[in-house]
Amino acid sequence: MNMIKTLNNFLSKATEDKRLHPSHISLYVAVVTSWSESKHKHVLKVFRKDLMRLAHICSIATYHKCIRELNEYGYLKYEPSYNHFEGCHIHVLEHNQTYAHRVC
Repeated sequence: MNMIKTLNNFLSKATEDKRLHPSHISLYVAVVTSWSESKHKHVLKVFRKDLMRLAHICSIATYHKCIRELNEYGYLKYEPSYNHFEGCHIHVLEHNQTYAHRVC
């Protein structure tokens, strides 16, 4: 799985998915960029502030809403840590893979 293929697949799905807004798209691009920089590790460990900066999202509420919905809609698997020193874990899913479990 590579960054370009992942982004192209996401963008083709995003054009059809009326639930997604620009904040969702910019956050997903930030996640995939971080994933690519981490040499495509299976589990990406990131911090909210870094993703918000990359995605140009200023509101913590918007960030949490978008990351939760991207998880619910099956675009990625998000595992919050609730520890701001540890960071959260995100799994970038393959283009034909979906994750149906809802993390609350």
